[in-house]
Amino acid sequence: LAMVQQPKIGMVAVQGKEKARKPIDPAPVVRLHVDRSIDREQNFMVNPYYICVASLKAEKDSLPSPPNDLLAGTNCSSVSKLKDTTDEYGAYFTFGDLSIKSIGAYRLAFHLYELHPRTADIQYLTSVDSNTFKIVAAKDFPGMSATTFLTRTFQEQGVKLRARKEPRGRKRSLEPEDNSSE
Repeated sequence: LAMVQQPKIGMVAVQGKEKARKPIDPAPVVRLHVDRSIDREQNFMVNPYYICVASLKAEKDSLPSPPNDLLAGTNCSSVSKLKDTTDEYGAYFTFGDLSIKSIGAYRLAFHLYELHPRTADIQYLTSVDSNTFKIVAAKDFPGMSATTFLTRTFQEQGVKLRARKEPRGRKRSLEPEDNSSE
């Protein structure tokens, strides 16, 4: 597992104001790579039994872990076979709807599991941690950053990730108004 898009900032999610909740920006994206010597056909990219689960971690390993109920939104993702920004296929887990309910500095841990439907077992495979990011109050939130090229690329393939709306200029008439009287 590898982080291919790191979270940088988020606005604190306030209880009772779910409509105003903004996800961590940019959306975390994790890539799964399996060596061709293990999976020659690269079938892992379409394995419906791989699931990645996000959990909240403290800024540093020496600090106690924050309670997971501080994490809001969808914290699990199934694998998606997607083309990246270089037009190469890869196996990705996207987390476009994660928010945190408390101001502070955090990391996210992403744990990969494989479900075994015949035996109803769940096998832990590996994990990766994000870099540290900050959660700030609404008044300190600078707004969503420009949409990354990776996010746009995945959106074009049908992945639901929030994107910043392109800034719109003020609407003005193209013809200057002539207010002089003749």
